[in-house]
Amino acid sequence: MKKKLIFIIVGLLFSAMVFAEHQTTLNYSLGGYSVQLKGDFDSKLTYGFQPFGLACSNQWFKNSEEPKRFDVGFDLKIGMWLSGGQKFDSTNSSDWFNVGEYISLGPVFRICANEKNFIFITPGLQGDFTQGFYTGHDVTSGKTLDLDLALSLDFAYRHWVNEHYGLNLGFDMDIPLAGYYNQSYTIVTTRSDTYYADGSTGTGFAYRFLIGLSIR
Repeated sequence: MKKKLIFIIVGLLFSAMVFAEHQTTLNYSLGGYSVQLKGDFDSKLTYGFQPFGLACSNQWFKNSEEPKRFDVGFDLKIGMWLSGGQKFDSTNSSDWFNVGEYISLGPVFRICANEKNFIFITPGLQGDFTQGFYTGHDVTSGKTLDLDLALSLDFAYRHWVNEHYGLNLGFDMDIPLAGYYNQSYTIVTTRSDTYYADGSTGTGFAYRFLIGLSIR
């Protein structure tokens, strides 16, 4: 399975190289993320609000002398976010620091209003990797690990200030489909006893508002 995924990614990247026009966008993001836990957990996990995130999107299109009214290209995006707190159903704990990372790839549809203003619609397949670190005092250490496969959909408006630089505004949403969840912690009173719990994840929802700089 891993080899097939690597071959698919390499093939898509190689295909993208035949596109002559390349655009890179670096976005600041803020948003939220929740996912349904299955098995022994059987609860909805909501990560705290994400006040800081970064997303770098690379897009390739076939080069043309004049902008097309409608064009299709390839998109590869990587990103990360930080948040505090975790909520299991109605039980809320602020003693968590969360770090999320993701990568998505797929086609991008570009709609040209004029030579300076464009709309982008980007569906994709996304992999999410989220770690939580417990910062409270009732355990010596606590960690959570959340790996998810998701569908992503990104909407963006881009205004080119000049030939090379533009401003980007966007909204991104993700729907986790399935994944793996792990929780481990060590009790203060025992210190040497570490407890583990594994489970799977189901559907969920994530969103991000984005603003950034584009270069071509």
